[in-house]
Amino acid sequence: MLGLFDGRLGGGDAGSTAEVARLVDGVVVLVVDAARAARSVAAVALGFARFDPALRIEAVVLNRVGSERHARTATEAVEAATGIPVLGCIPRDDDLTLPERYLGLVPPQERPHPPRWAERLGATVERALDLDALLGLAAQGRGPVADPDHDPFALPPAPARVRIGVARDGAFSFHYADALDLLAARGAELVPVSPLADTALPDCDALWLPGGFPERFAATLAANASMRAAVAAALRAGMPAVAECGGAMYLGTAITTEDGERHPMCGVLPYGTRMGARRSLGYRDVAALRPSPLLRRGERAVGHEFHWSQADPAVDAATAAWSTDPGAAEGHATPTLLASYIHLHLCGVPAAATRLVAAAERHRHSALLAGARRR
Repeated sequence: MLGLFDGRLGGGDAGSTAEVARLVDGVVVLVVDAARAARSVAAVALGFARFDPALRIEAVVLNRVGSERHARTATEAVEAATGIPVLGCIPRDDDLTLPERYLGLVPPQERPHPPRWAERLGATVERALDLDALLGLAAQGRGPVADPDHDPFALPPAPARVRIGVARDGAFSFHYADALDLLAARGAELVPVSPLADTALPDCDALWLPGGFPERFAATLAANASMRAAVAAALRAGMPAVAECGGAMYLGTAITTEDGERHPMCGVLPYGTRMGARRSLGYRDVAALRPSPLLRRGERAVGHEFHWSQADPAVDAATAAWSTDPGAAEGHATPTLLASYIHLHLCGVPAAATRLVAAAERHRHSALLAGARRR
């Protein structure tokens, strides 16, 4: 995300790649865009090398190089100015460029790579870089040493006792793999769900709706009325659910796109979302205003927010999930539902994963008892 030293605004380089490199005593290989520059690339590399003496920048890779002469000139300039070796130069190749849009790269679920794209990229890197030297540098880092008291994976994995449906398709693709691994370690079997293609929920005891681009698929999501109804019915019947950003947009009353078209969604939340020009981006300190499947009232966490939409109408303070710095209400929470623009990394609040699995287990038992009574 952004550059080497970019992290939390107003907090130095907290939350940046540079901070992570220092924490794990890792070696940094600096990739510098050399397009439309030659000797000036050396000034960029020198600035990075001197900016933080505690950082171990051990090598440079030059990217988007135009010719052999360009590569030679830029390499000589970098090595003379910094004393840092250049491991190679990757040539400019538009066929290897990944398309971008307003929230970063276009996900592969929407734009599959061209045939043999990965093979071409691998062959280019193998030709252009000194891979033996790169692997040698990687072996120098000591790597992180986890404090057992703060390692969420220190506990032995629990056997699966509940099923958590996880939305995975073109509209919902922003997953933290660690968070899903932690849920599995705490006793959840993860079951894929597609709000785009499925017409009903699978057999599951809780639902995880991650971020993504539901606005790009709003018409298709709206047309899948049976799935919207199934999700709404399950959540109103008490199924625990966590919906982050795009997932929360899906649970709202509607998504209004930038051209003004309104597409109905699940109608579980008391508001919808409207796409707009105002961007929200950054780390967020949050305090839970009321209990939810993840946090108790008053508990604090750090999350991340990145979206181009806003609640429409505004969030209802009476049911808001969080108080965020500088004190704004955000999201929606009940004892069985947490819906919010905030992305949480469960490894930062590992008790939350345990709570969601426990909430799913309670719902499973309640459903079994209700079924037995009906029989």
